[in-house]
Amino acid sequence: MVPSILLPLALAAAVQAPACARPVAPDEAAARRIAVREIAARPRPGRFVLHVFPERGDPGLWRAWQVPPAVPGRGTTRGGGGITMNIDRCTGAVSNLHYSR
Repeated sequence: MVPSILLPLALAAAVQAPACARPVAPDEAAARRIAVREIAARPRPGRFVLHVFPERGDPGLWRAWQVPPAVPGRGTTRGGGGITMNIDRCTGAVSNLHYSR
């Protein structure tokens, strides 16, 4: 168990990105550009909204995924079919790319 005084330090260490000399995707904008490039290489009919967030379990990765746009008046999305991928912060390498349902 972590003493309460050390808890903020433990949490900060858990969410920090790994140290890289020159990270390829240090921020969300860079990760978004990589995701858009990968998605454009795999055309798919339909419109999607792209979301990019830090991966919960691994601070060295970004998680990018597509969802259909919200239904007007309802605020919900319908169906799936977008692309999901992980993007490495240091190298920009794309992994675990697949179509979601």
